[in-house]
Amino acid sequence: MFESLKNTRLIRGSQILGLQAYSLPDGNYEYDFVLLKKKKNKLIIDKKASGITDLKNALSQIPTGIPVYLIIDGKGVIHKKINLLNKENESSILSQILPNANPDEFFLQLTHAGSLKFVSLVRIKIISELIALLKECNFQIVDVSLGPFGINRIYLFLENKNLIDAGGYQLFFENGSVSDFLKKENRNTNHEYLIGNEKLDEKYLVSFAGGFAYLFPDENKPATHPLLLETANEYYHKKIFLLAGKTILAFFFLLFLINFLLYSHFDKKHNEYSARASQNAELLNRLDTLTRELKQKEAFLLESGLLSPSRLSYFADRIALNLPEKIILTQLNINGLEKKLKNETAPEFLLQTIHVSGYSSNSTLLNDWVKTLNKEKWVQKILVLNYNQENANSPGKFKIEIKTYPENV
Repeated sequence: MFESLKNTRLIRGSQILGLQAYSLPDGNYEYDFVLLKKKKNKLIIDKKASGITDLKNALSQIPTGIPVYLIIDGKGVIHKKINLLNKENESSILSQILPNANPDEFFLQLTHAGSLKFVSLVRIKIISELIALLKECNFQIVDVSLGPFGINRIYLFLENKNLIDAGGYQLFFENGSVSDFLKKENRNTNHEYLIGNEKLDEKYLVSFAGGFAYLFPDENKPATHPLLLETANEYYHKKIFLLAGKTILAFFFLLFLINFLLYSHFDKKHNEYSARASQNAELLNRLDTLTRELKQKEAFLLESGLLSPSRLSYFADRIALNLPEKIILTQLNINGLEKKLKNETAPEFLLQTIHVSGYSSNSTLLNDWVKTLNKEKWVQKILVLNYNQENANSPGKFKIEIKTYPENV
């Protein structure tokens, strides 16, 4: 379960510090780093720096807790290109390079180079010292590689793919992987490479490749050294512990929140029922008031004629039926309000009154339509309240008033 959990993005995170430690002839280190962020399937270079001699001061600018992919090179690191049989173990490989060397004292890395392989090795002591140094700075190493051969992982993103300068080496490529390498006398040359939309100097390529390898891991990567497995698992255990702690805190907070909401709900219900009980007496007193208001409203509806059988839809139907094609209606108001409503004022309606507004291509057409409507049995009379035509080519705007007979006529 731990193996499957530690490979999730939730535990691995979406940030990595690719850090190259280059051992100088005097025993000191020069560092280059690239801080990468993974956003969906895109990589963002957040920070980068090179030529660092004071690592503690440089890392103080980086948020702690971000895992570190360490690349070691320089003095004390050996790279050899040799022909190996598939079944050869690390001890036999090491003896070909350093006879009589103790395998327990060395970290060995194999990189495919066509039919041959590059063998890179370094003393475990050197890795342990760098792990301890980074721990002092509150950073945890999750993986280690040697030399510039991690460039294989980003080869497809680079231009000039036959020869690439990176990490103080010239790397020669065939069939998508490093086929040979040449160490340069001066590792501080400046070649820029375009990765995505960003230009990256050659001194950052190795660190970038390390970070890329962590954020987009290779499922076929061989098993790593127990020391590296231990320090990586220490980081993953810490992440899982922090995640579990946050989850437990969130659970208890949610439990407290639910308890608070339930208390608030029942307290609110108690107050509501108490208020209802006290309102019962008021409701009885209001009953008489509401009864009086109901009778007043019934009287108003009877007086206004709103309770009488309505022919409003019939009127609208007849008006539309007789409407010429070249007359466009914009408003049809049947039994509208006599005036705007005011607070606490009963509405007054214009009964037996229909106001029609619209546009007519000419006044003759409007007069003919008015005459047609006048022939309807329900029409008492029609008044043209307004007709305005700006010129002979534009339609005229009109408003007419239709008086209808009472319902019982």
